[in-house]
Formats: sequence, structure tokens, C-alpha cells
Amino acid sequence: MMKMRISTPHYLEQMKGKATPFGFVLHPRTRDKLKLTLLTPFSKNRWTWAHSVCINTHDRKTYRLDELSPADIVTLGDILCGYVQHPEIKSLGPDGEKCKAHTRGLLRRMVINGGLQHCIGKEVSRFEQGKDDFIENIDDVCIHYDGGRVAANEA
Repeated sequence: MMKMRISTPHYLEQMKGKATPFGFVLHPRTRDKLKLTLLTPFSKNRWTWAHSVCINTHDRKTYRLDELSPADIVTLGDILCGYVQHPEIKSLGPDGEKCKAHTRGLLRRMVINGGLQHCIGKEVSRFEQGKDDFIENIDDVCIHYDGGRVAANEA
């Protein structure tokens, strides 16, 4: 169960008087294959959570958690296993290859080479029109690299 704040009228409408604006509801996570986004009124009593009546925000049907298969509910253990098996995509493994789910050992830095550079920012349009008196040095603006990466030069 995840505690969620009601911050949009959409979720408040789904609860129909069972929650207050900017109050809290509980959100039990389910497997993606079910396509359910369940909400139930907030309760501190954990023993009642398994029998709580939940509303699906997509079709407004009601579900009871104890009627769903235990395999369809995402547990804390499922979330922790996901972290353990998630590859670190920003680093290289000890063998110099990209990290995979079962990579172990001391990770190494990945070398990134920038591609073509293009000036970006709101001043660029004025620069392209020939009004370049506001830019003392072209290196003082943001640089746009191929692949959507952006880096700002420190000035």
C-alpha cells in the first residue's frame, strides 16, 4: 500500500465523499497486466487493508483486495527485488561492458563523447538575426549535443 495525497479533482471525484481535498488515500499497486489504478480511503489500521474496497480510477468499478490473486498485488519484496536486479546503465562493469542485471564487482566510469554542438536558448533567435552584441563569447551559452544531451557552460 502506498499513501497518496489527493491533489487533483480527478482523484477526489473518484472517491465520492470518502476523502477530502488534499487528504490522503491508499493506493495498492497491482501488476501492469491488470491495468488497474486502485484507490481506497486512508486507514492507519493495517489489518483492514486486505479487506478494503478499492475503486479503479479508469472505470469506477470496485474491487476488494482479498478477492484479487496475491500474485497480482505488488509487494515490498517485489519492489526490493526490482532494485537488486536493475542494471546500472550509467556505468560499466568490471569487464568493461555495459552493466546487466547480474553484473557484480567494482563498476567503472563510462566514457561519453559529445557529437556536434549547436547553440540553444532564448538568445539564439536574436543571435541568428545578427544582433550579437549581447553575446561576448559564443562559449558562454548552452551547448546542445547530438542525442538530445544538453550542457551549460559555467560562466
